[in-house]
Amino acid sequence: MPSKAAMSAKAAADAQAAAERKSFDDAYRKKCSDHARKKVDIMFSGTKILAESEPLVAELPLFQKGEIGMGRILGRGGFGIVNEISSVTVRQSSQSLKASTSANRAFPGQQLPQLDDDDDLDFEDTQDKAFIAEHCLRTKSKDARYAIKYLSPEVKRDPNKFVQATMDMAVETKFLAAIDHPNIIRMRAIAAGDMFDQDYFIVLDRLYDTLEKRIGTWAKTSKSLSGVKGKLGGKKKTEEKKQKLLEDRLVGAYDLISAISYLHGKSIIYRDLVSCE
Repeated sequence: MPSKAAMSAKAAADAQAAAERKSFDDAYRKKCSDHARKKVDIMFSGTKILAESEPLVAELPLFQKGEIGMGRILGRGGFGIVNEISSVTVRQSSQSLKASTSANRAFPGQQLPQLDDDDDLDFEDTQDKAFIAEHCLRTKSKDARYAIKYLSPEVKRDPNKFVQATMDMAVETKFLAAIDHPNIIRMRAIAAGDMFDQDYFIVLDRLYDTLEKRIGTWAKTSKSLSGVKGKLGGKKKTEEKKQKLLEDRLVGAYDLISAISYLHGKSIIYRDLVSCE
C-alpha cells in the first residue's frame, strides 16, 4: 500500500499535469479564436454591413453569464443551444459595462411605456440592462420574453467545430446588429468580453410561433372547414372563415417575402430558410 507521502506526491503530480493540460487547451483555444477572428475580419472587410454593425454592436447592453437565469432548452443546432431566459439579475458592479441606457437618452419629462402581455417591445431603444431585467417575463402569463444562444459543450471540445462555431456567432452578431425589420428576430444584448470567447452568447427575443406551426394550424383549419363541421356551420359563415384563412396565409407569405427582400437589399443571402424557425 502506497505511503501517505507517495499518495500526496502522486496527487500533486496529477494536479500539475491537469494544470498543464488546461494551460495547453486554453492556449490552443486562443489560437483557434484568433484564427476565427481573422477569417471573419476578412469576410467583412470593406462591406457595408461591417460599417453599419460596429457602432450598433457597441451600443448593445453587455451581460455576464451569471446575471442570466436559464430556463428550459428551446432548441439545439449544429453548434449552439438556445434556452429561454427565466430571470435576469443585474449585478451592481456590472452596471458600468453599459453606461448607455434608454432612460439617459429620453427627452425631458418622457416616461417609458407600461407593458402588458400583448406588447411586442418594438421600441428597442428602451432595451437596456435594467429594462431587460425588469421585463424578462410577461406581467400576467410569466412567459419568457427573451432567449439566450450559446456554444454547446461538445463544440468547445472540438477545435474544428469551435472555429466554425465562433465564426458563426460573430457573423450572426454583426448581421443582427445591422438588421431592423419587423419580421426578423431582434438581438437585444450580448455577452461582456470577447466575441470569439468560448462563453460568448447573444440575447434574442423569445419566439412562440414558427411557420411550421402556422402551416399545421392552417391545414387543420382548412380540413375542418371542408368537413362536416364546416357544412353544419352554414355556407356563408364557412365562406367567411375560408376567406379569413386565405388572408392569413397571404399575410404570412407577404411577411416572409418582405423579410427576404429586405435582406437582399442589404446584399445578404439567407441560406437556412426552413419552416421550423
